[in-house]
Amino acid sequence: MASEAAAFQFLSIAAHRSIQKVHQSLTTKLVTRRRKLSQVRMLLQQHAIVPARKDNTATLATLPLGTRLLTHETESSPDVSTTASSDDLLPVDLPDQVYVKLSAIEAGWIHLPEREFIDPHRSEAVHRCLSLAFIIQHPSTNTKVVYDLGLRKDISNYPAKIARYLQDGSRTVEIPTDVGESLKAGGISPSEVDFVILSLLHYDHTGNPDLFPNSRFIIGPGSLDLLAANAAGDPEDTWFLPTLLPSDTSRITEFPDPHSKDSPWRPLARFPFALDLFSDGSFYIINAPGHVEGHINGLARIGPDRWVLLGSDSCHFSSLLDGSCCIAQFSRPDGSMRSVHVDDDAAARHIQHMRETRDMAGGRVEVVLAHDLERCSKNRDRFLPGRF
Repeated sequence: MASEAAAFQFLSIAAHRSIQKVHQSLTTKLVTRRRKLSQVRMLLQQHAIVPARKDNTATLATLPLGTRLLTHETESSPDVSTTASSDDLLPVDLPDQVYVKLSAIEAGWIHLPEREFIDPHRSEAVHRCLSLAFIIQHPSTNTKVVYDLGLRKDISNYPAKIARYLQDGSRTVEIPTDVGESLKAGGISPSEVDFVILSLLHYDHTGNPDLFPNSRFIIGPGSLDLLAANAAGDPEDTWFLPTLLPSDTSRITEFPDPHSKDSPWRPLARFPFALDLFSDGSFYIINAPGHVEGHINGLARIGPDRWVLLGSDSCHFSSLLDGSCCIAQFSRPDGSMRSVHVDDDAAARHIQHMRETRDMAGGRVEVVLAHDLERCSKNRDRFLPGRF
């Protein structure tokens, strides 16, 4: 009986090990197949060309990166007010989960008066803040994406109104190093960059597009309409002109309208609209209304349970995110009182969604703003060639 029991135990162990080997083999084959399919899909999408929208004269490439639909079902304006636990707030890691490499890039400095951004404020306080850019490197496809371009060195080549604004001292900027120089110092040539994502079309984010001759530019929904509306006016008196983007319009792609029929945007965390950029959960585009038309954020998955939310200009000071200050109203040259946002209510709602996502994630999500001086000055190791 003892020998039979030993034999049975031996056979059970052997069978278990055999099953484990088969499972491991099948898992490896599935992971390899998924990666190959993802790479093929990326290549096909990058070369797909479609006609421009009827209301634009430019020829635009189709969305060049994957936009896998998330599992949520939604109407055009989804409700994200329901309570969610920290466990189901963000997508779980897949067995073959891809993580992006994220690095900050120095792209100039801008002086921001407290009175224009936060209330309460110190009336004479002005902060010298970085104008940040970022590089996202997607390892499985070897894709390099630069997120925002900061300030351009040749400020005289901005649209005339912006150039006057910067040259007459209305806004002080310093550009000892632009995004192209910072990339080269970190070991990456601008010619190697596959895509440039502009989170908005303000001058301290658009930089100099001519530094990236081989890149496809991706802009937020509504950006082209913003340019078209301003192009009809006096070119000497507008902040927004097509010269903020590459002259070769075939290299420009606009993300689709989140409210359009068959929209690929889906809810994520506390945000109503998100796009899975690489179709693998490694980087999401977040619609971020309120500040200006076409404003977007980015959400990078950089490791197991580690996320970084690129907040762009959703709020310029962290005190707005923490809730210790509110959006300021200040006097404009024409005598009107307004904020730096086109829609204060929408901007405030989005800031609330950012705060809730950060707090409910239980330490898994870090928020980095485009002009977040304090956080960046304490983490110089996160700048290229370092990373988050």
